[in-house]
Amino acid sequence: MLLLTQLLALKHVKKLRNTLKFNIANFRYIRNSLTVEASSMYLNAMIIPHLLYCITSWSQSNKTVLKPLESLYKSALKIHDKKPRCYNHCQILNKYEILNFENLIKHSNVCLLLKIIHNAAAPPLKKICSSLL
Repeated sequence: MLLLTQLLALKHVKKLRNTLKFNIANFRYIRNSLTVEASSMYLNAMIIPHLLYCITSWSQSNKTVLKPLESLYKSALKIHDKKPRCYNHCQILNKYEILNFENLIKHSNVCLLLKIIHNAAAPPLKKICSSLL
């Protein structure tokens, strides 16, 4: 069962990776004509939501599943700050006060936990959590 779950996650992550690559290619193409605010809006509207999609369940899988998503996240950050691909992303994170990929995962997990605690989670998740308690 665990192997089947891993394979389904890999397939799903591959589809997501292709979507992100397309959005990042568009971002790279239009970035020079965008202001910093518009670039930030594009990053937060077209890239971050795709990364956060199902990240709470994927974060439980091994690093090989998440590594491509992390590299795409770093690539998007470098485009946002108009830096070359070989530039270190840590300075960009500090400059714009953006979470790194690991902390982005932790933030998503904490948000999900708060939704569960305050009964704001999706009905199927509420049912699972109530049966565990």
